[in-house]
Amino acid sequence: MRVPQDLTRERRGPSRAQLILLGVVILVLVLLFSLKGLAVFVTDYLWFENYHLGEVWSGVLLAKVELWVAFAALYLVGALASMTIAHRRCLRAAAGHDDELVQRYRANGVPGCCRSCWAC
Repeated sequence: MRVPQDLTRERRGPSRAQLILLGVVILVLVLLFSLKGLAVFVTDYLWFENYHLGEVWSGVLLAKVELWVAFAALYLVGALASMTIAHRRCLRAAAGHDDELVQRYRANGVPGCCRSCWAC
C-alpha cells in the first residue's frame, strides 16, 4: 500500500529551455509584425518625398503623434481619477463603516485598508 505522499506529484513549471524558446518565439513574432509597420512607414516617407510633398508627410506624422499624446493624457487623467476615488472609498471603508462580514475578512488576511491602496 502506498502512502499519500507517494501519490501526490509535485507539479513543476516549464523548464528553462521551454521559457527561452517561448521568449524567442515571442520576439520573432514581435519583430515580424514590427517590420510590416516599419516598411509602410518608410514607403510612405519615400513616396511623399518623391513627389516633393515631405511637408505633408511630416504634417500627417505630427497629427498622429499629437492625437496619441492627447488620448494618452486623457486616459491618464481618467485612470488617476478612478484610482483616487477607489482610494478614498477604501480609506472610508477602513474607518469601520462596513458590515461584520467585511470586517472579519479584513481582520483575517488583508493588510492595510485594502490591497489596491498605495498609501497603506
